[in-house]
Amino acid sequence: MLAGIILLFPGIISELLFNKPSEQAPAEVYLKNLETVLNKREKEGAVLLSTLSKKIPEILKSPETHIKDISENGFNVFVFDMDSVVFWTSNQIIAPEPKTDTGPEVSVKKTSNGWYLINKLISNSYSLFSYYLIKEDYPYQNKYLSNSFTYELPLPEEFGLSEETGTGKMILKSINGTALCSLEIPDQWINKPPVSNWKTLMIFSGIVLIFMFIHQHSVNEIKKLQ
Repeated sequence: MLAGIILLFPGIISELLFNKPSEQAPAEVYLKNLETVLNKREKEGAVLLSTLSKKIPEILKSPETHIKDISENGFNVFVFDMDSVVFWTSNQIIAPEPKTDTGPEVSVKKTSNGWYLINKLISNSYSLFSYYLIKEDYPYQNKYLSNSFTYELPLPEEFGLSEETGTGKMILKSINGTALCSLEIPDQWINKPPVSNWKTLMIFSGIVLIFMFIHQHSVNEIKKLQ
């Protein structure tokens, strides 16, 4: 029994003190989880804009009602008639410029306060944009402002996003496979120390010895009763 504990103790202590990164997921898992949420929100944003485009006159008559419904679903929306904004749900996001926005229907962009997944829809004279916050990104932080990911994305604050999507980058893609942006993960989250073989062997050996001790103890007790 004592030998088993002696063998188990160093391995357990080493795991607790020196190998906490082993609890971290591989970089590919973080990338896949983030991409899954973005693809889900991309689809929802497209449906939202399609629905709104069919009832713009109604929205303009009672904007307050629609602002609440849209915001509760995690989106912000801008609607332009030609170059004039006629409906918006937030004044904390810099409004897009329909005349110069010739980008794709789905994109990820950094604004003055964060990174957003943006859907765009052109319907007659109207241009509709949906914004879904991915990660806050303020020039200055305090106890009220932190550069954290949205609640749907429980990623470490140290992770970042980049508009670069070249070779070697961890690229996030849209539903149709278009590169949106890249995920930047600090080295300490990628190069985590593996569990060494000697610790694994010690733990296993300790467990075996404990079971052998229990078995032998049980046998001895049975013999005493006979």
